[in-house]
Amino acid sequence: MVVCTILCADGCENQVEVETTCIGRDIWDKFTALFDLNEQDFFGLVYQVPEIRLDKVSDPTTTGGFQWLILDEPALSQPGQPTVAEGEDYLEWNMSFRIKFYIGHDQTALWDDYARYLFFLQLNHDMGHGRLLVERKVRAELLGFAAQVEFGDWKESAHGNPSYLQENEVLAVEHDQSLLVQAQRHHKKCHGMTTSAAQTAFIALAQEQNMYGVDLYNCKDESDRAI
Repeated sequence: MVVCTILCADGCENQVEVETTCIGRDIWDKFTALFDLNEQDFFGLVYQVPEIRLDKVSDPTTTGGFQWLILDEPALSQPGQPTVAEGEDYLEWNMSFRIKFYIGHDQTALWDDYARYLFFLQLNHDMGHGRLLVERKVRAELLGFAAQVEFGDWKESAHGNPSYLQENEVLAVEHDQSLLVQAQRHHKKCHGMTTSAAQTAFIALAQEQNMYGVDLYNCKDESDRAI
């Protein structure tokens, strides 16, 4: 048996047990069975390509040494031989749960609640870690919507100090004080907005950004030089 540890955008790890002879779908089905996720087609699992395969990979879905788990192929031929988990006595594969297909504007409000929340989490994570590049003003607005999702309506007693934005695991990315103040101000303006409406507003604003849905790839020219 192998333990597959899957990291989600909110920092939580989920583990499923599979046979080493399993295919990708066995991992996917066991993982998605942990949640009430109806809109599965927009998401996928990525793993780090083993070094022994890295120079041989020509798949266009590979980016930065990571590759999408192919559901109908043996898992052993993808992440490779499992390794002993750090500080444990079991074999492990490590993967991450991510958006695979980005939706357009007309689809934002069509999702079930949980799928929309997962999409919001991933976009928020991408913004916080530099994958979704946004201007400062937009970043503050997105943080304000995210705060409405995570905290509900702004309250002076709980949210008077902008540092509350740093105390939530979903929002806990290093921001300067002036940006936090702007985000706090926008959070106040979201008063009365429901969780689903705040998620939808966050996604809609993220969709307007140039880097929305863009993956950057490592490339080489005909002389095998990185470009």
